[in-house]
Amino acid sequence: MKFGNGWIAGVAVGYGLDNGVAIEGEFSVIQNRLKQETLAFPAGATTIALDGRLNTYALMINGYYRFTSSSAFTPYVGVGIGTALMNIKAKPESDPNWFQDNDIEFAYQVIAGFSIAINANTSVGAEYRFFDTATPSFTENVTVQFDNQSHNLLIKLTHKFGQHPQ
Repeated sequence: MKFGNGWIAGVAVGYGLDNGVAIEGEFSVIQNRLKQETLAFPAGATTIALDGRLNTYALMINGYYRFTSSSAFTPYVGVGIGTALMNIKAKPESDPNWFQDNDIEFAYQVIAGFSIAINANTSVGAEYRFFDTATPSFTENVTVQFDNQSHNLLIKLTHKFGQHPQ
């Protein structure tokens, strides 16, 4: 299955240690438009244009390591594991009938980014995430399976609570 560009939004709450290690709980929503599907038949394969979307609702536990820096610039790396509820709503462009189903699968992500401190408690940053789930299976008269992977670029605003400016 081929997907178009989409969007991601999320919220996270966590705890950071003085040694650069941090852990957080995160809820995010990823939405992608469907473009096409290649169907395999005994006589050969055919590609059909699709209308619809895939929504992924992820609940993740992420661990980070922030590299210490004497400047306002702080690079970091991280990994996360969790679960993802995926909802697909699709139809061939020439068909008025919608296919809709849900599946819940294991999810993980690999994270790399940087932040720039605005003050002692607030920073802005940019982040790359590779997000992947176990192969979802959707069934409504037919079974549809595909790899649910995404490459995501994020802009972040982070505020640290409970830390007093120095």
